[in-house]
Order: sequence, then C-alpha cells, then structure tokens
Amino acid sequence: MSELRAAIAGLRKAVQDLDRPGVSLGKPIDRGAVRWLATKLGFALPSAYIDLLATHDGATIVDPVYFSFMASLDVLVIHRREWADPARFWPLTGDGSGNYHCLDLTRSNGSDSPVVCFDAMASWEEPESQSAATLAEFLDAEVRARLGAGLPPE
Repeated sequence: MSELRAAIAGLRKAVQDLDRPGVSLGKPIDRGAVRWLATKLGFALPSAYIDLLATHDGATIVDPVYFSFMASLDVLVIHRREWADPARFWPLTGDGSGNYHCLDLTRSNGSDSPVVCFDAMASWEEPESQSAATLAEFLDAEVRARLGAGLPPE
C-alpha cells in the first residue's frame, strides 16, 4: 500500500499546488458503506480502491482523475449488461467522449487490480488495452499526464 500512499500524496500535492477552479479532492467516504453497497451489487472491490475512496472520494484536475463512488455507480448503471453481469469491471474514470478506464476485477488479487481502457469505438464487452498494472500506477500516470499537458487558462 505504500505505492498507493505515495500516489495519493502526489495527487494531493498537485491539487494544492494548482489551487484553482476545476481542481479538487473529494471528502473521505466510509469504507464500510462502500463495501456494503459493492457487495449488495455483487462486486468485490480491491482494498486499494476502497482505501483511495476513504481518503478522497473522487479527484478532479479539470476532468476527473477518478470518479467519486456515486459517479462510478452512475456509469455502471449505463454499462451494467457489459460490466456488471457478472461483476467484471468497475468504472474508475472517463474522458467525456465515452471512453472509460475501469478496474479489471477479473484479475484482482483482492488488494489491487489492473486498470483497463474501454474505447467507445471498439467494444464495451472487452477492454481495448491495459492502462496500468495497479491503481497507484494509474493515479501517478493520470496526474503526470494532466500536469504535463498543460492546463487550460482559468
């Protein structure tokens, strides 16, 4: 989990350094509530993701770095046939054009999960590619990409 803690610290630093509209960290969410609802829906979410939400329920640097738990549920409802029956993929973030990064629960080890990408032009059934081997690796890459691309004027 130290990699995840480091990724969260990097995310916090980026948000604090930017200190501008459209950049925010969500408030913590209750771990028990996340586990309870996920279990009711048939999902076994990795502990790294639950720890992330328990620290910040969502993060935005202009666009979502990762969705809040409820925003993930909203996307899941749309793609429930492809991703939730059976429980295979959990929406993590999207690009606003219909492409999503999801936790691949079919390859989760219980503590972490690879992050995969669904391309709206390819398939909703199977991911187009793997974005990262772990949640921490994905967070680091997302923050670096947003900071490296340059942010639009305030």
